[in-house]
Amino acid sequence: MAKSKTPKDYQIPTTALYLGLGGLIPMTAFGLAMWIPEYNVFSTSALRNYGAIILSFVGAIHWGIALGLPGTAQIRRLSFSVIPPLYSWSTFILPDILAIVALGVGFIGAYWFDVHEQRQNLVPIWYLRLRLPLTAAVILILINAGIATFLVS
Repeated sequence: MAKSKTPKDYQIPTTALYLGLGGLIPMTAFGLAMWIPEYNVFSTSALRNYGAIILSFVGAIHWGIALGLPGTAQIRRLSFSVIPPLYSWSTFILPDILAIVALGVGFIGAYWFDVHEQRQNLVPIWYLRLRLPLTAAVILILINAGIATFLVS
């Protein structure tokens, strides 16, 4: 019998919220600095690298969750957990604009997986309430970065 949900199940833990929002600070700073010609090359590289690390971290979350799961659920979760790091790593060989687009696709794909896992009650309810605004912010930052890549030299 499924446990009924309480308001506390929907509440994002304060630490997770602050750390998630704090994780946006470097990405936002690099995205904005891309508009300054003197910092464009450095900021583009820093944004790409940081984005790849964060996308890898999203995969690592599932590795941690998988450790407590039995059988098939563990195999599926462990298998997914290695995809974001491998995918992120592949962006290092792409031209800037393609890497930025690929990272955006990766973040959307990872969010889609989280939605699927939430429907099966495999992640806490609050997790998607945190991931949606963070993923949306990352996508907006990457769109900004893509535009800056074309307009600033």
